[in-house]
Amino acid sequence: MYASIIYFITVILIYTTYIPSAQQGVAGQRDLAGIVVVSLIFFLYNRLIFKRFETHGGRSAPLSEAFATRHAALVQRSTILAICIYATWVYVFDLKVLLMAIPFTARSIFLNNIVGIMPFVFLLLIVWLCAAPSYQKHCRPAASTASYISSHVKISAAVVLPWLLVSLILDALAFAAADFYQAISSNPLAGIVFFAALLGTVALFFPVVLIKLWDCIPVPPGALRSRLEDFCRRHHFRYRDIVVWNLFDGRLVTAGVIGFIRQFRYVLISPVLLQILDEQELEAVIAHEIGHVKNHHMVYYVFFLLGYVVVAYGVLELVTYKLLSQDFFVAFIVAQFTDITAPVSALLTIIPLAFFIIYFRLFFGYVSRHFERQSDLYALELTGSGAGLTGSLEKIALVSAQNRNARNWHHFGIAERVAFIQRCEAHPALIQSHNRHVARIRAFAVIALILCGALLYGADGQRLSRAHMTFSRKILEQQIARQPDNFQYYFMLGNLYYETGDFAAAEIQFKKALALNPDDPEALNNLAWLYATAPVEELRKPADALRLAEKAARISPLPHILDTLGESYFVNGRYAEAVQALEAALAAGADNTGYYLAQLEKFRRYRDGRRV
Repeated sequence: MYASIIYFITVILIYTTYIPSAQQGVAGQRDLAGIVVVSLIFFLYNRLIFKRFETHGGRSAPLSEAFATRHAALVQRSTILAICIYATWVYVFDLKVLLMAIPFTARSIFLNNIVGIMPFVFLLLIVWLCAAPSYQKHCRPAASTASYISSHVKISAAVVLPWLLVSLILDALAFAAADFYQAISSNPLAGIVFFAALLGTVALFFPVVLIKLWDCIPVPPGALRSRLEDFCRRHHFRYRDIVVWNLFDGRLVTAGVIGFIRQFRYVLISPVLLQILDEQELEAVIAHEIGHVKNHHMVYYVFFLLGYVVVAYGVLELVTYKLLSQDFFVAFIVAQFTDITAPVSALLTIIPLAFFIIYFRLFFGYVSRHFERQSDLYALELTGSGAGLTGSLEKIALVSAQNRNARNWHHFGIAERVAFIQRCEAHPALIQSHNRHVARIRAFAVIALILCGALLYGADGQRLSRAHMTFSRKILEQQIARQPDNFQYYFMLGNLYYETGDFAAAEIQFKKALALNPDDPEALNNLAWLYATAPVEELRKPADALRLAEKAARISPLPHILDTLGESYFVNGRYAEAVQALEAALAAGADNTGYYLAQLEKFRRYRDGRRV
């Protein structure tokens, strides 16, 4: 489960942070052919390695569990290779450009995310399809290819579905409450608060979906279930059900708990554990899961996930643009790259991805290991003996063919866990010492993430925007120095100055662009808008605005240019012509009809003498 989270977040980062070049246009036949060829090579590679493993892999693995461990490691290596291939598709074969050409994809977060993740799912299906025969032969002869692939799909869906569900809700919000959606989109702090509330709501109800998705069934009535229910009741642990976790044809050797509130909380136990553990050991396992709930570990896990989103999509982007804005990097990028989106996009992927690996494997792993240890100690205190828990851990290591001395990034190893439980049983003061240590970890983590959020969203909340603007300005200035006859650079720099509120500088750059290309309708339009609407009185030039807007409209009568024409008529007191211009803009198929209708109503009020 942890591995699937890492895989899919990596792929999501690759897809969402990649910025297609404006020069790329539409992905061509070469790109499609490249994707097909790479897919075929990947299929043949997986067919070969799993066929070889099917033939020779079982010779040194007399236990099916040992084979399953080695087989899972091979699947993991192929999955990592699939991520590399996906990145190649995105960066070399313009996969994102190809997918964004699908109708409605560019306008829907949900559709964009689905089409973005599907190529990776396709690669995973290749891996699972090739891996199934060797799994059947050496590990589970009764298992079908469909059931093997289905189990992998269900594990992956548990990771992807919350993300897609949040995307669908955002789409619905953008459609049904556009003004509210625009407000939270334009305010970083409001956006992150809303996202946190949305994520919390999804996490609250999602356990019900997981239980259905994983085909979990209640532990059958009988003496065992009655004893487990009585154990939970005596220790005031409330839940909706205790269920059998039956993925991979019942070969999972694990237990877990999901759900934040009683109505949606489930205790999951795999069939293997129900078979190999005695009642005392099963009670210890349940006590361990109760420890996670009583210590609110799941709440902290969600908070740390949200913290990663805050840092990765905010602070790290700020750091990236601050780094890129250094004169050395600006000069290097302009000198070495004709398309600056390539290095920027690469860094916006690499830096969050590197941080993601560090965050989850080191920080999250460290926290998770100590949370697991805290739950072990909770079970020790609850049951009054470490025998049940240590016995269950030893049996799990034996049945799953794990090396009990092996280290684990999100749990301590079996030997470490057993030894620590025994030390704490002999010296109970160690339990409180560890609990204090976990409290310090949680406090440090919460404070660090809040400070990171404050760095990005504190003060005026515009640090990231300013860093982006500074980088863009320096790049454009360097490009102008190298290509002083390219009017587009002056035009883009003028737009940048306008967005930052430096209207005088914007005027200068728009004039330079028009000196090089007097008939460019966009430059004419933007300078006309500046003259018509500038908050600085010295830059208000109604007559010049109308002259420029009329010329732009003659060349390119697009809705936004006709809007500028209407505004220019308006500031010159020609209200009837302003109304005609806005009516023409609406007839030309303006997208933001709410804005255009408001403009039209304003012009009509003045035309009809209703100025209040």
